[in-house]
Amino acid sequence: KTIRNNKEIWWPYVKYYLDGRTKRPSPLWNDLEGNKKAAREIRELFNGKKVFDFPKPLDLLSRIIEIASDKDGVFLDFFGGSSTTAHALLKKNSEDDGNRRFILVQWQENCSEDSEAYNEGYKTIDEIGIDRIKRAAKKIEADNPLFHGDLGFRHFTLMEPSGVALEKIIKFDKNTAFGDNTLMDEFGVPTILTTWLERDGYGLTSDYHSLDLGGYTAYYIDKHLYLINPDLTDDAVAILLDKYQTEASFNPQNVVIYGYSFGWNELQSLKDSLQTVQAGEKNLRINFEIRY
Repeated sequence: KTIRNNKEIWWPYVKYYLDGRTKRPSPLWNDLEGNKKAAREIRELFNGKKVFDFPKPLDLLSRIIEIASDKDGVFLDFFGGSSTTAHALLKKNSEDDGNRRFILVQWQENCSEDSEAYNEGYKTIDEIGIDRIKRAAKKIEADNPLFHGDLGFRHFTLMEPSGVALEKIIKFDKNTAFGDNTLMDEFGVPTILTTWLERDGYGLTSDYHSLDLGGYTAYYIDKHLYLINPDLTDDAVAILLDKYQTEASFNPQNVVIYGYSFGWNELQSLKDSLQTVQAGEKNLRINFEIRY
């Protein structure tokens, strides 16, 4: 490395040898320990158990993280494995008070049934990675009690829709879609809500609020209110209307409705009720959007 304007600049290089030389080129960072230390590191986290073969060394990933970006960088690892990248990144954040984030992708590859990981209860590789992040977070928190950064993560799974769901999506007709909960039953409210939050610019890790409207659960964040669950009663609408009119901080101007969960009469009644908000003291102009 070189120093320029008080900033470290790293230059990768390759050593070339004359024909016939059998000496192997030196590694770029010969001050770092290799796979043996990496194996020890993961054993220490998992109570001495060898749950993963050939993990990457923490120091190596930490060096790459240090070189590759600043303290607010986002790191993408398409080969998540045992989550060494996440472990190294969280550890690095705790050392320099960084706010780096990670995205790890891991296929649900099965663990061999004669492996130590399988005997410890891990059926797929991604389960090892998830547990490692949790264990690493606890260790980092114990080793760095003054660090109050984010040590959490969210887990998302990609799943292929069933044939019935695909057929309904392909043959979609909004005139016959009302009151059909097939897709919501398959995908689930969290999947639909997460998809919409991302679409509306809140990202995959946004903190939304759940609203209890007399037994009916709605969701809101900033300027958006999401109505996904079926069976929206008149009492729930009345509670929602009162919340608009009496709580100064409650002002979602976009009401997003999951069309499959509601009948036409329910939607019309909801629109008519919220018209009074537009004519009231707040005078909010509420936008209604039906999504499928």
